[in-house]
Amino acid sequence: MMQSVPCTLDHLIAIRDDAREKGITAVDAYRNYAARYLDEGPAIAVIETEDGRVLGCGGLRVQWQGMGEAWIVLSLAAIAKSTTEQFQHYRKAAYTIAGDFLRDVCGDMIRIQAHVRVDDAVAIQFAERLGFAREGLLKKFGMDGADHYIYAIVKGES
Repeated sequence: MMQSVPCTLDHLIAIRDDAREKGITAVDAYRNYAARYLDEGPAIAVIETEDGRVLGCGGLRVQWQGMGEAWIVLSLAAIAKSTTEQFQHYRKAAYTIAGDFLRDVCGDMIRIQAHVRVDDAVAIQFAERLGFAREGLLKKFGMDGADHYIYAIVKGES
């Protein structure tokens, strides 16, 4: 079972510390990136209710009135669940939580965009399921030089 709560820096630190324990330091850059966004728009953390572990954080960075950028940082626990039979349950709950968040905070938005790695099939499916439409390719866009797609939800377009 999962629940959403307002995201804090402590939630992002928990994701970073979990990755560091497993020898992964690249998550620091993404955590720092997301931490800057906490002051620039609403954000939630998704917590596993059984053990209180942070599965991920996401939010909307308001760039200017009517335009925002969606972001998400997943924990290793959430990524590990994607390879288990429980994944369908977690994915369905994640769609519900993310969809509710978008509806609750994005009423006045004209455009919400998101960047998704071209090699991340789960993230692509997640964005498309939430209603984001692929608009183009951003070559060498990621912090690691990876190509990304840009997705958007534009008010008045389907």
